[in-house]
Amino acid sequence: MSDGDFEARMVPMPGYGFFWITFSGEITVERLGAAHAEFRRHPAFEPGVDELLDFSGTSINLLSQQDIVLIRRFMKERTDRHHIKSAIVVGSAVDYGVGRMFGTLVEVDEEVPVSYHACRSVREALEWLRPGQEDELLAAYAEASG
Repeated sequence: MSDGDFEARMVPMPGYGFFWITFSGEITVERLGAAHAEFRRHPAFEPGVDELLDFSGTSINLLSQQDIVLIRRFMKERTDRHHIKSAIVVGSAVDYGVGRMFGTLVEVDEEVPVSYHACRSVREALEWLRPGQEDELLAAYAEASG
């Protein structure tokens, strides 16, 4: 999904049980909502599948508290009441702090069944999502994303 300088790309990881989603450019809640809607229409989309959200190509620190509440709603719709693991990768210390704060808000909301982890690298996210498979997953992603 592209919108001006924003791009969001979902790569299903068949056989590994998660989606790898990368974001780049200027992020807004409207753009995230449009990407969310597009991903739900993807033929490989399944509710309840874990996700790696790579925001290292953008910054999430400009999202407001109201934006975060809307994103929580997207996550609730995305999970469709299935418990998922969601790893978010960020590129700066400020974004890491925002990511951890968002994770706390998500995890205390009993209506959003998500185990959430903010990470400083893709490798750390993969270690949390699928321990011991990091190298295999990096190779599979490189092949799947072309």
